[in-house]
Amino acid sequence: MVFQYVNFGYPDTVLVALAGFPLTDFSPIDGMLRVIIIDSPSEFVEIRCFINEIQILPQEGGITIRTSIPYPINRSVKQKDRLVVELDNHDPANPHTPSMTWDIEEPSFEKDIGEVT
Repeated sequence: MVFQYVNFGYPDTVLVALAGFPLTDFSPIDGMLRVIIIDSPSEFVEIRCFINEIQILPQEGGITIRTSIPYPINRSVKQKDRLVVELDNHDPANPHTPSMTWDIEEPSFEKDIGEVT
């Protein structure tokens, strides 16, 4: 298995108090999005993940955690699909710096070459 990684992280994710914004990147390959790892230092940060316009994590609403958690996704992506992480800091006093890693598995190209003589 060969993976490509799309990282959304510091310094692009410094969220000042009561602020939010989307981060956008594009899939580098056709493949399977296997896992999104979210590392959030605060339960005040709400996170939503999308492929193009379809929300994939969570299915609706947002995630708020205070730890690092891998979420299995197992969804196909095409090269140049738009990958979006929307972030909202609901903390009225402190900035936070979450990070997310999207693990995309490249397809295997095993060929049956037949018997070699």
